[in-house]
Amino acid sequence: MSTIVFATPKGGAGKTTSAFILSCVFADKGNKVTIIDADPEHYLTEWEKDGGRVDNLSIVTNNNEGELINQIKEARQTSDLVVVDLEGTANISILYSVAYADLVIIPTQRSKLDLRKAAETIKAVRSVAEKANRNILSALLITRTPSAIKSRGYRTMARNIREKNITAFQVEINELEAFKTIFDYSKSLSQLNSSHVSNLESARRIAAMFAAEVVQILKQDKIHNEKQKELEAV
Repeated sequence: MSTIVFATPKGGAGKTTSAFILSCVFADKGNKVTIIDADPEHYLTEWEKDGGRVDNLSIVTNNNEGELINQIKEARQTSDLVVVDLEGTANISILYSVAYADLVIIPTQRSKLDLRKAAETIKAVRSVAEKANRNILSALLITRTPSAIKSRGYRTMARNIREKNITAFQVEINELEAFKTIFDYSKSLSQLNSSHVSNLESARRIAAMFAAEVVQILKQDKIHNEKQKELEAV
């Protein structure tokens, strides 16, 4: 059982879309997944109200920040994976829910302003981890990128992120129409077909690569924690 929180202080980074496509990949593989929709826009709640359904996937709506931690605790008891679509990181009471995360994913576009905001989120997560006296992984997820050849400036930006000891996903969430169509038709990527949208296979491949990388990050953290416990026991 793992808890993954999606957080970003700046809108328009594809946070909800990223949280949803990750959840669906795990649910399609037979895992019981709960998404806690704590974003005030409640896009995922609306998706469900409009007829959206995915086997093994439940959506819990959060309308009261004071109840968020309890909702996370309850979901952790019954789910293989809990995904929290967080409002943001400016609100301290909301941010404390990060203390229950195994991984915090920070979607960001590639502009300097967006990356600066993302860096602030990483600092906030590290502060919560220190106060909670536990390791909380965080990783940048570059989103809404063109699927065409990357510019020189883009390649420089990506290199700088990784050189600054900031964990970043290798996979990027490209700007594809299929990711928008999820909400137009209230369907998951696996439920859409070519009559709904083009570039569907590209979107599915990106979603699968994203989920595989999440699994790898969590596995590496588990191995690290087990080795740390062995050293402490010596």
